[in-house]
Amino acid sequence: MNEDRFVQCQKQLAQVKKEFEEFVYLVSHDLNAPIRAISNLLGWISEDLGPNIPDDVQQNIKLLQDRAQRLEKMLSAILALSRVSRTNLETGYIELPAFLENISEKYRNNNSFITIQAEPIGFTTYYQKLSAVINELLTNALKHSDKELTTIQLTATRVNNFLQLLITDNGSGFAPEIQERIFSLFYTARSKEETENIGAGLTVARSITNFAGGNLTINQAKAGEGSSFILLWPLHILETT
Repeated sequence: MNEDRFVQCQKQLAQVKKEFEEFVYLVSHDLNAPIRAISNLLGWISEDLGPNIPDDVQQNIKLLQDRAQRLEKMLSAILALSRVSRTNLETGYIELPAFLENISEKYRNNNSFITIQAEPIGFTTYYQKLSAVINELLTNALKHSDKELTTIQLTATRVNNFLQLLITDNGSGFAPEIQERIFSLFYTARSKEETENIGAGLTVARSITNFAGGNLTINQAKAGEGSSFILLWPLHILETT
């Protein structure tokens, strides 16, 4: 394949990707309204039936409402994935460890203890995207913890032209055989009846990281003994056109 043909194929691939993202966005966006209407309608039916509604009917209505709300969340996740390359493209200069401290502060409470070890690194990047990825990793660590006190360690170093951020927690962890599956869209380690989590956060986080030219992987995990993730984020902005 000559160079001109290769460039043409690259442009065609980029166009197909753009059209697909637009299609997913439009479909997901347009489906939200009728699903929200179904949820509202179920609420009105419950109100119309009044306090004497049979328990089994009330339970079925509640089950339908929960399913509708879950579907709304799933569509929102699909929308988020479709917009990864089009939103939060503002760039700004950030400095470590201050950037990590600002993000971590809102997660610190009586049930969590977050420590940060970071080299003094400053760089220009898609700061909102990087913030979104770190927020998801912290949320994931706390959401899946079964400990009275969840401890999270953030360790940031420079590795060649990348920021390497290691996020380690003492939470419930997960079995090695599902390590890659946790990045799959809508996958949850627990059954959907046991959790409100729809299994999209890590999928979106990895998609954002890939867009920026980085990598998000599991470093280590063991059921009952916590887990750790490695985020590699470029210290320079890649051309994405």
